[in-house]
Amino acid sequence: MKQSFEEFWRDAWQNSALFPIEAAVVFALLALLVWRRKSLLPAAWWSAYLRLAARRCLAVTVVFFFTLVGHYLAEPGYVKPVPGIHDEFSYLLAADTFLSGRLANPPHPMRYFFETFHVLMEPSYVSMYPPGQGLALALGVLLTGEPIAGAWLTAAALSAAVCWMLQGWLRPHWALSGGLLCAIRIGWFSYWANSYWGGALAATGGALVGGALPRLIRRPNSFDAVLLVLGFGILANTRPYEGLAFSLASLAYLGFQARRHSLRSWLHVLPKAAAIGTAGLAFMAYYNWRGTGNPLRPPYIENRAQYAIHGTFYGSSSNPGHAYNHEVMRRFYTVHEDYTPRRANFWRWPDKPFRFWIFFVGPGLTLAFAGLFVAGRTRPGRYAMLALGTLFAVHLPVVWDLFPHYAAPVVGAFYLLLIVCLQSLTVSWRRRRFQGKSIARAVILTCLIMAAVRGSAPAWNLPVFGETTQAWYNYGRTCNFFRARIEDRFTSMGGKHLILIQYDPQHRPEMEWVYNRAGIDAAPVVWARYVPQPDRLATLLAYFRDRHVWILYPDRNPNQIFDFKEQFR
Repeated sequence: MKQSFEEFWRDAWQNSALFPIEAAVVFALLALLVWRRKSLLPAAWWSAYLRLAARRCLAVTVVFFFTLVGHYLAEPGYVKPVPGIHDEFSYLLAADTFLSGRLANPPHPMRYFFETFHVLMEPSYVSMYPPGQGLALALGVLLTGEPIAGAWLTAAALSAAVCWMLQGWLRPHWALSGGLLCAIRIGWFSYWANSYWGGALAATGGALVGGALPRLIRRPNSFDAVLLVLGFGILANTRPYEGLAFSLASLAYLGFQARRHSLRSWLHVLPKAAAIGTAGLAFMAYYNWRGTGNPLRPPYIENRAQYAIHGTFYGSSSNPGHAYNHEVMRRFYTVHEDYTPRRANFWRWPDKPFRFWIFFVGPGLTLAFAGLFVAGRTRPGRYAMLALGTLFAVHLPVVWDLFPHYAAPVVGAFYLLLIVCLQSLTVSWRRRRFQGKSIARAVILTCLIMAAVRGSAPAWNLPVFGETTQAWYNYGRTCNFFRARIEDRFTSMGGKHLILIQYDPQHRPEMEWVYNRAGIDAAPVVWARYVPQPDRLATLLAYFRDRHVWILYPDRNPNQIFDFKEQFR
């Protein structure tokens, strides 16, 4: 417990400039509004806002473009993020594979030198992750030529889906407010919209499920049933574990709340939903078959079976008998992924809600949950608490930390609970119990002010590329800028190049350089591992005899790259 609190304190206060600013802003606003009660908007503006919210389709569209345009204005100079996390390179490989017209690539003859993290090399050369995020990045390339556009579009779709979801549970103006808050806090600045790591697409699937439920409870219909199944499909192809738990909880809630409807009323909505669901399952089975040769074995399971030593859950058995071809991979799976201390340390459990709070709530939204007691007695509040409780329940036995994108399926439920709490506070104010309306206003104003502070932070020399699990910070701390510059340099030179990577013994395995495109042989720059075995190396050089060969030492400062023939002649 002490270690978790120390880590929380370090990340939230010592390594953050915006966290204490947000805390100061929310308490200053609360004091001001309690002393002097005033509406957030002039009466004419508020009337226009209500009219916009009442036009539900228009409101969802406005939220979508509000996210896109706001992100562009907030981050105009940060257009093309540089990958650095293992997951990002894996997702980019998936996008490149799909753009090549394939679901998986054949194993490369020289795969021994290309072996890397979170990528399956055999029986197929494919990303180990589900295809959802890769498809989104591929869509970005098709529309704009840049994969990051896929992250922008999914972030905008998330905000719009949250607005649509809330419209099914709450009054229109509250739904619009929730969609706009989601856009500001997640769609503009977070790493979900500024990296290839993902999160927004899974959250969109969860919002579709959460929005279809109240509509189906009121009246079974084919359209919402199809959206429900579509949400299930998105979750299955982005966050299968957390998505399955959320989906089962949502289905249980639907079955309990809709039991008053006759079986006959459901029969006419099932055919279309069943057809969509069957098509989705068939696609997943075919994708698995192309990747692993087994329709029931996803590439993720195959990759973990080939490389991982430690299991995912507390109490799961370890398999220390793996033989690794490369030292850096051995150290990653034996040292970096050595969760032995965590397996017996259940005091680390509080770290999971801490991480969730830092990213999704923060000081600015914390006061809103003063209305939690009232919100918990409402139907929307109970469903939201069921979804959030399910997430934490299924993640407690997982030895990994709770990264924000792990919680993506319940983002819609979180904003539903947030808005219900704000609504409860305004009701409490009308009943003169306490200054609930002042709290609600302080929360909303804090988000608006912090958006302006965060947007102007670079001009004030405030760091904005901090810990990715914090609110208001986006991506950049773990980008591999050096690798991107070298690749751009050799690509602009023309010709074909083979870069051999030789790490120092102290190299950090989480900063990997050996990643390649789907079509390795056709790529202008190919990255491979240097091995001090002349016979093996000669085989690689003979295969790529038409390329200029370089050797790179990434752990030296500065990075040193030499012509291979001149270095070893």
